[in-house]
Amino acid sequence: NRKWIEQTYKASPERKSLQDWVDNNPSAKTKAEIQSGLAGIMNGWSDTQKKGFSRHMAGLAFDVLPSEDKKLKKAIAELPNLRKFLDEEGGITIWHADFEQK
Repeated sequence: NRKWIEQTYKASPERKSLQDWVDNNPSAKTKAEIQSGLAGIMNGWSDTQKKGFSRHMAGLAFDVLPSEDKKLKKAIAELPNLRKFLDEEGGITIWHADFEQK
């Protein structure tokens, strides 16, 4: 899905630069080609830009494969400074937790 970035992340200059790269490089089809192009853009970002694009990049979010274990989900929900918990992210069934920076 070549619009996954646009469909997954909130609007920002960083999202636009990544989506523009994908849109302007239709011949890049392999994971390695796309990874290289996007990494080339992100490598120049400040920590503030990284955090603004994705809390994962700032160490303020993590994803977990869903589990039938209700205790795990409860434990995540009780973590200190939890800001948001999602059962799905970017159209993928994955548990996403992100946190306030304290």
